[in-house]
Amino acid sequence: FLMRRNGATTMWVEPDVAEELNMLQELIEGGFWSRALDRIRTNPDEIVPNEKLPTALHTACEDGEAPVSLLKALLNRRPDVIKMLDHDEAAPLHYACSGGYALNMEA
Repeated sequence: FLMRRNGATTMWVEPDVAEELNMLQELIEGGFWSRALDRIRTNPDEIVPNEKLPTALHTACEDGEAPVSLLKALLNRRPDVIKMLDHDEAAPLHYACSGGYALNMEA
């Protein structure tokens, strides 16, 4: 279920619920960036699959390899996704920091 606290949406996952990624998240995890960008345009509902799973932005930030264009596309389609928290109350920014993203200020 979704819960709002301090302006952020928290997505809680029951411990016994197995995570199943949707097609967009599978494309992101597989590094299929152009196909993921197409999927964002055609299936924006997959950015926030349901209240039991992390968002596609969480998935994209997980390992620090997704291109900035993909992150921007996710945020352009669903700006609210930046505030959504996973079951551990981690925002996509937490994933990005732990995933090794380094901002290139020249980009």
